[in-house]
Amino acid sequence: MIDEIKRSVRSGKIMGAVICTIISLLFLLLFIFELRGYLAPTYNLDEIDEFNIKAGMKVRGEVDLNFGPYCYMEEENRDTGETTIKSEEYYIPLETAIIGMECEDEYQIHQMDYNYGLVESYLDGDIDDLEELEDSFMTLSVEGYIRKLSGESLQYYNEFLYEEQKDGFLPYKLEVTPLPSVGILVIIGFFLLLFMVSAIIYTVETIWTPLPPKFKKYLRQGGDVDSRIQQLEQFYYNSNNLGGIHYSYEMIYACQNGKVRLIDTKDIVWIYAANNTVRVNLIPVAKIHSIVICLQNGRKERLQIPYRRTGDEILQAFSRVMPYVYYGYQADFINLYQKNFRDMVARKEACRLRFWNDKNRGFI
Repeated sequence: MIDEIKRSVRSGKIMGAVICTIISLLFLLLFIFELRGYLAPTYNLDEIDEFNIKAGMKVRGEVDLNFGPYCYMEEENRDTGETTIKSEEYYIPLETAIIGMECEDEYQIHQMDYNYGLVESYLDGDIDDLEELEDSFMTLSVEGYIRKLSGESLQYYNEFLYEEQKDGFLPYKLEVTPLPSVGILVIIGFFLLLFMVSAIIYTVETIWTPLPPKFKKYLRQGGDVDSRIQQLEQFYYNSNNLGGIHYSYEMIYACQNGKVRLIDTKDIVWIYAANNTVRVNLIPVAKIHSIVICLQNGRKERLQIPYRRTGDEILQAFSRVMPYVYYGYQADFINLYQKNFRDMVARKEACRLRFWNDKNRGFI
């Protein structure tokens, strides 16, 4: 029994170590990526021109004047069918050239549209003074990365340009997005450290393989631990075994996923088989079969079983050593359990005492 428990605990610890190590590596890669971005030089938008611009540059600056949008992306709400603008791209001027700027923030899009509306008003003659136009602009503080235009963005970017204009319009855009910060690095570093420590703990426990705390507490309750272990080992080898579940007149034992369950049969009130379907987006992806054991203290223990038919076999086997327990998921038992549990326990206890009395007298 002890060896089986340690094997089960060890397999769980190994799985935990593997999962935590993989997550740690992912956070490490993310940390390195963010750190490189944080340490990279940041350029002022005013410093960029056709000679030094390149993809991947980290940029901060202020934008007010723009020459209107050239493309946008829509997003459809599956529930309502309504479409909303996810992002919009505008022509913005640099010192000696023009590039695109992609905005996803709704307020920034509003500001850019407002500023372009002022430009149109100036071109239409509604605003006469250039100083008045400049004073009316809403200034956007932006940060992000320079990206090479491609796909539909590049297609629409060039679609509105005359051939002679294309030399001054560079095939780049400013992707407005938050730049790496110390706060982000601290958060990623915290989770990286957390999962690294967890991986180390799981690895150490895999080598050491301690017994589960609840099981050790159970052993100490019996007085001498060694004699208690000897009794349990004797039960383990002499009891009935069905699908990894050991049972006798006095006890039920199972060790699943590193969790030890030792259940005294005198505490059991009701046993039934449960068959649950796991769904992802309403699509059934797996079935979980288990034996549910309801105890008279109100708790429930679940023993996993591989197949549905195994549940019927286990219920039949249990009924031979515990005929006084309620079996099956029936409406009468559900109602009794929910509304008159004390009466349910009392009836079971009376049947249990009668069973053991007959057994001790040799009638069973």
